[in-house]
Amino acid sequence: MKMQDRQRLVAEFLSNVGVAWFAAGVIGVFATGFQDLTKALFSIGWGILFSVGFLFAGMKALKG
Repeated sequence: MKMQDRQRLVAEFLSNVGVAWFAAGVIGVFATGFQDLTKALFSIGWGILFSVGFLFAGMKALKG
């Protein structure tokens, strides 16, 4: 496997992890309903933070 293919595979994996964090942390709050606003905001905050972090890591992996 070529180095460029490996970088693309790692970038795709990290991007998928970022999407999963977004789905779990942000969309999940609205899909399941929330009773405590503080917990909902905490979950949304962590979901956005980790999703952005993993998406940036995926972009960095593509650059090499």
